[in-house]
Amino acid sequence: MCVDIQFKKGNTSLAVEIINVREHIIKSGTSKGAKMAFLKVKDSSGVLDSVCVFSDKYAEYAALLYKSNTVLLKGQISLKKDVKSFIVNEATQI
Repeated sequence: MCVDIQFKKGNTSLAVEIINVREHIIKSGTSKGAKMAFLKVKDSSGVLDSVCVFSDKYAEYAALLYKSNTVLLKGQISLKKDVKSFIVNEATQI
């Protein structure tokens, strides 16, 4: 559940509705010019706005990642600079 992310570590799954998708074009590094996305999602427990879809996974799952769609996201919880994010490894249509 979205509200539980702050207490979890490692791999997890979330069944969520996508509230917002912000695409970002990578400006440097090995994926320069590729698109990645930041998602804001919700479930019955609350809202999570720290969902990151890196370019390789975004290219694979972009067709599923749009506003108001309900998906199952599988991924990992990342902690950097005391901020937890959910990093998407897989998306499945529900």
